[in-house]
Amino acid sequence: LDLSEDPVLAKPLRVGLLGAGPIAAAEAGKHLLCETAMAPTLSGCQAMIDAADAAEVTLMIAQNLRFSRTAMAIKHLIDRGGLGEIQAVRAHASFGAGTSNPQGHWANDGRRAGGGILMTHSIHHVDLLRFFLGNVRRVVAVCRSVQREMVNGAEDLIAATVEFESGAIGAVFSSQSRFLVPDAMSCAIFGSEGTLAGSGRDRQD
Repeated sequence: LDLSEDPVLAKPLRVGLLGAGPIAAAEAGKHLLCETAMAPTLSGCQAMIDAADAAEVTLMIAQNLRFSRTAMAIKHLIDRGGLGEIQAVRAHASFGAGTSNPQGHWANDGRRAGGGILMTHSIHHVDLLRFFLGNVRRVVAVCRSVQREMVNGAEDLIAATVEFESGAIGAVFSSQSRFLVPDAMSCAIFGSEGTLAGSGRDRQD
């Protein structure tokens, strides 16, 4: 890494370099914009946070969905009570196995990525639901690894039921299958005064 010039390190450095790269950059006084997965272990994530705190630099994970105009408009609608009390949310996402991530790709390796489809892709959808509703209190989930591309415990199927601190409940489903559905990504928000739903066919910018 050349840490001599830019004040910000935007890190597409993937998981194999996550520990040394961001920590060295933080120690050099660089602000950090990091991709998912943040690190393969919780301790690795905490080490990055500690290094950024110690150096008094900004560390941000590139959770891009919450910054789309659509998401910000939905958040505004929720906050002003346009949907009433939010009672439930749902997020579904499907990705093609062996297409975007071929066999041997780091994102299919549980040791290198810290998981599979949830950690590398659907973490964005989990973050979006947290943006809308706040933090999660409880999670019950089942993961499966069924495609040959997924190794070392990396999951390509995940189904989770979550309870938010607000009392709302949610469902998260993600798959990395050879057979895609027409609406590969969808989200729904159920309120006491209205329901809002959208799919991957809708604009995300």
